[in-house]
This record gives sequence, C-alpha cells and structure tokens, in this order.
Amino acid sequence: MRKLILRTLITMNIVAVCHFGLSQNLTDREHLPTIGHEMPNFKLAKVTHFSSSTATLSDFRGKWLFLDFWFTKCTVCINDLPKVNEIQTRFRDKINYVMVGANDKKYNRGIETLYEKLRTHYDLQLISAYDSVIASRWKITSMPHIFVINPQGVLKFITDGRDLSVDKVKDLIDGKDIHLYSTGLPIKRFTGEGIKPEKVVYRSVITRWDGEAQQVYQLLEEPVNLVARSQLESLNVSMIPLEWLYFYAYLGRLAPTSPDDSIYGLIYPKPIINLRDTSQFQYDYSIDVGKGTYNYGLLIPASQANTAKVMEIMQRDLRDAFGYEVHLETRSMPAWVFRANDQAKKRLKTKGTKRHLDGASPIAGFKAVNHSIHEVLSYITRFVDNQGTPYFDDTGITDNIDITVNAFMKNAQEVKKALQENGITMDKEERKFKVLVITDRHVDDHNN
Repeated sequence: MRKLILRTLITMNIVAVCHFGLSQNLTDREHLPTIGHEMPNFKLAKVTHFSSSTATLSDFRGKWLFLDFWFTKCTVCINDLPKVNEIQTRFRDKINYVMVGANDKKYNRGIETLYEKLRTHYDLQLISAYDSVIASRWKITSMPHIFVINPQGVLKFITDGRDLSVDKVKDLIDGKDIHLYSTGLPIKRFTGEGIKPEKVVYRSVITRWDGEAQQVYQLLEEPVNLVARSQLESLNVSMIPLEWLYFYAYLGRLAPTSPDDSIYGLIYPKPIINLRDTSQFQYDYSIDVGKGTYNYGLLIPASQANTAKVMEIMQRDLRDAFGYEVHLETRSMPAWVFRANDQAKKRLKTKGTKRHLDGASPIAGFKAVNHSIHEVLSYITRFVDNQGTPYFDDTGITDNIDITVNAFMKNAQEVKKALQENGITMDKEERKFKVLVITDRHVDDHNN
C-alpha cells in the first residue's frame, strides 16, 4: 500500500530523459512496433561484427533480440555501453544485442568511426548496425530506445534501458516475469487523486512514488505561474528524489547543473546530508528505477499561487513529514578548476576559420575550431565527471580558440595529459559555495 502524508481542507459546498531530430512522416500505425504483437519486419542494410553485412528480423529468430537505437550526442547511450556489453557477454548463446546507430549525415556524421573507438576502448562484443530510415519509420524521437523481442519475434518491451540489468535479462531468459521502465505503454500521472477536486479548497500531499510518470521542472515558478493563470489545476511533481523537494522548498528550483545557468558556481548541486539515518534520501534511477523517489502535489486557489507562498508551504510540509532541520550555508566544496599559461592563450587563439567540431562525439576526443573556452570545457566536464562536480574557468582566455584534445573523456588522467599538452591544467580544488545542509533536529552538523 502506498504510504501517504496528506494535508487537506474540504468545504461542504465549494470547490503534480537525449532527444533525437529526424523528420517523422509515417501515419500508418500498422507498421509501428506494438508491445504484445509480432515485430514488424525490417532490414538493416549496414551491419558490422555479425555473420552478414545485412540483417532482417528472421536472422535473429530463436534468440532474444535487443535493438538499441543510439546517436552520437547521446551521453546516456554511450555511458550504458559497458552495461549492455556485459549482458551480451553473459548471455551470448541466448540473446543478440544490436546497437543501431543513426547515421544521417546532418546530425550523426562519423558515427561508425566513433563506435569503433568505443568498441576498442570498452572491448565491446556487440553487433552494430547503422540506419536512420528505420528510426524515422518507427517514430523514434528519443534515445536510447530499445526494443526487446522474444525468440518467436514478438515485441515484449519498449524501454530506454534505465533499469535493464544482468539479473533482469537472466530472469527474462528463464521465463520469469520482469518489469522494465516502459516508453511504449501509457504511464499514469500523479495527480494526488482520491478526493473530488470540486470539493477541495486547499490540499497538499506527499507520497512515495508508485509508478507514475515523471513530472519535473527546473524552476518552481514554471508550474506556479501556470496555476496562477488557471492553466493548471494543481502543482504536481513526481518521481523525484527527496533532495529535489528540498531544493524546490528552499531555493525555488532544482540545483544548477549547467554553466549557462545564472547561479552556476554559486549554489552547490548536491546537498550535505548529515543524518543518523539517510535512507529517506536513497534512490535509484538505474536498476530499480524510481525506488526511493517521491511525489508532491499542491492545490491552492489561483489567487494565492506565487513562488514565495508555495515555497513556504513546501517547507512546512517537509518539516512536518520528515522533521529535518535545513539551512543554506557557505561551505568549501570540491570543484574542477581550469587554468592556462600565457603561451597557451596566444597559441590557442583561433585562426578565424569556419567554426566546426571534428569527431562524432567529444567523448572519444575532438578538435574544436573557433569555439569559446566555455564550450570546450563543457565538452570535457560533461563526460569526465558523472558526479556533476561544478567547474571554474580560470584560464583567462577570452578569444575563441582552436584546440585538439586527444583523450577518452571518461578517463580523467588522459584528459589532464591532453590538456597539459595544450598548456591548460585541470585540477580538483575546493571553492566556496552556498550549500543546502540537511540535519536531524537539534544536531550540530559541524560536529558530525
């Protein structure tokens, strides 16, 4: 049974994952893959690391088939390669795992070369194919996009792979029922339902996640303004970690993670959690997707909907529900710091040629021509640190630059060496940030 924390006032009579850009023209849904039905036949015209250079659905019958669509700028797709490779290696006699790369020249030039670099780095044992026509025909608009097809050719799952695991694939092969996060079936939305809306004047509710579709906003003012204009009946967010609720309540927004954000480098993206029991803050977005996450709903009159009021209500609700003390403090926290020597500033200055980026994806190394230092550092930090550690540009470089970084971006030491060859250093240091600090009541977190 879902655990529920509810505050409500009722009167008798009175009334909350990488997108891919290819044109989509198909209107005949008979040709779209549908869960529970036989998979539409297809032909992959460019296949590598397989017994044939082309393949159709019939070539894979008799084994479970995973068709995993990806593209060059999909960080999630690339980060998942070691996981899916382990699945293929463990069950090579029972499954075929096929990476289907979008190879349109406009967006994904060089995807074959990128995959071969990744294949060497990760020792991938996967079948690879390259096809953009099928992605368009099947209306695939976001990736990773994975079709899981049984040995008889029937489509069993459409998923983004976030909770795909060795254990789940083993159970699947053994004939057991499994659950995969679905991108192919309707997902219920969290609405705080259960009470007739026309009878409610005010209500706030916190629940543990129960399979609802994720609803999330970067800024709290986005849904608040919609409620104020009566374009939303209530404010709802769902399938989010508890720490995100605290960010909404005390900062009015989620933590800044993009250098383009006006408060990036001022607010630390992770809270300090000093609790005797931190289990309420433990969540899973990778295997048991959604475990440990929460939903929050608030219904208030449109005339009272403003961000400050909503933050006040959320703070009270969280305090009543969980009892933690929360403070915004200045703390020294780890950050990446980039610096450049004087020679680098002169040598890297762009020659003024046409702006371009060589390399299908920065993860495998790249050459950036006529780019800002901000763009270059973003390419690097996007991959080198999956903890979201902020970075500071202390290079003093103001002109656009031409730079070649020959390194695999997931390897910090390789990246450091490649940058040093360009006269740039990358070090992890402590910098001052405003940090959300969450503690047990009457416990001095500085003494823990």
